[in-house]
Amino acid sequence: MFLNKEMRWPLYEIGVHRKIWEEDNIIYIETLFNKTYTIDNKNLYGDTLGKRRIRLNKEDRYKLKKICYTLYEVFNAKGKTFIDSNGIFYTFKKKKRASLVYRQVELITTRADGSLLCKCVGIFRPITVPFLPRHMPKYLGLLVVERDYYLYDLSDSKKKDTWRLI
Repeated sequence: MFLNKEMRWPLYEIGVHRKIWEEDNIIYIETLFNKTYTIDNKNLYGDTLGKRRIRLNKEDRYKLKKICYTLYEVFNAKGKTFIDSNGIFYTFKKKKRASLVYRQVELITTRADGSLLCKCVGIFRPITVPFLPRHMPKYLGLLVVERDYYLYDLSDSKKKDTWRLI
């Protein structure tokens, strides 16, 4: 798996399928039952996957069953293929070890788009939480990959620092 700063959260899990292809800016999926659906049409108006999918024909639209807001949800999903809010596909294959550290949140700033900027103890740059959680976290679980931090989990209590296969 690779982590990409360009990913636009949330990610949507793609179920078991035969193939996915793009033709004329339209992304199709063929299921195991030989039925073809539309996942996204980038020709339609809208800057996010969700805004474009609203305009798709309901009968032809592929149902995205699981939404993932954190890497914890991605790693624990059954499937390994995901699409982000920009309409870009990612396939996650666990190959590498990464440290998972929990850091206390010092300061939380709510942004206009509904996301949070969290300043954590011992980390220079703020960490972005790409959604507004139900309650404000006291600790952030962060994956450390090549000296960079990626949001993994939100927690009310400090958990033991460990590692994850990513």
